[in-house]
Amino acid sequence: MSTGTGKHHLPNLPAGTPESWASMQFNSLFKNYVLQNEGWEDNLKTVDDFWDFISDITFKVLGQDIFTTAGDDFSSAETGFLYGNRRMGPVRIRQVRVPSKACSDVYFRNILGTEDTGLTKCYGEFSPTLTLENSFQKEAPDFSPDLDAQPWFRLRDKTELQEMAFFSAAYATYPGAGYVVDVENAHIKNGQVVLETKPFPDDKLQSLNVTVGELKNSRWIDLKTRAVFVDFSFFNPNLDTFLVARLAVEFLYAPDPHLIPSFSLAAASGD
Repeated sequence: MSTGTGKHHLPNLPAGTPESWASMQFNSLFKNYVLQNEGWEDNLKTVDDFWDFISDITFKVLGQDIFTTAGDDFSSAETGFLYGNRRMGPVRIRQVRVPSKACSDVYFRNILGTEDTGLTKCYGEFSPTLTLENSFQKEAPDFSPDLDAQPWFRLRDKTELQEMAFFSAAYATYPGAGYVVDVENAHIKNGQVVLETKPFPDDKLQSLNVTVGELKNSRWIDLKTRAVFVDFSFFNPNLDTFLVARLAVEFLYAPDPHLIPSFSLAAASGD
């Protein structure tokens, strides 16, 4: 898991260290304050809920910048604990997808009762043994994204993303590769949350804004989506400790469509 500062995956540290104490405190306070009333867990059930959550959380962390504006006198019960934590790098939104596969004849005959259904593709569960598609594929024949104007449709490997090879969420284990939006800032325009993205070195456009609504309408999330990770990286100079918070949302479509959200936190010394 990258901190956005060149550091790679941060391991959990032994109990009794300043880093483990910071991790425990930050874990509780991040969930209680940052995720409070943000549609997390109990209310995160549909794709629309997911996009509402992305709007809320990115603006709360980036637009309001609560981690750098907390007062140093601890007079605010809500934000006093945030003093000393500084956000490092962008908020990363990374998607992992599965390839489509041909549905079996048995499925059509026995379940649907016909072979002429028009449904020729099925989308299974994610497995670490799957071969990822090397580009963002949709079944729609007119789908042809402009990778310069829409770089979040470009596959990034784990080395480029400085991600560990695999990460285990609540339901499955996923690779470090994926389709990424790195968000450096966020603001409100015409009632919509605008994400100010951070470009990768190979991106031709070095300044690119996209609204959450535009991402949603482009169907960046679809039936092939199996997990989306939202990563926040922080540094506490008082404790000389890096903290990485990861929100994972897994998308399952069998036996019924539902989302599985989870939260994890890692800490490591800045030494």
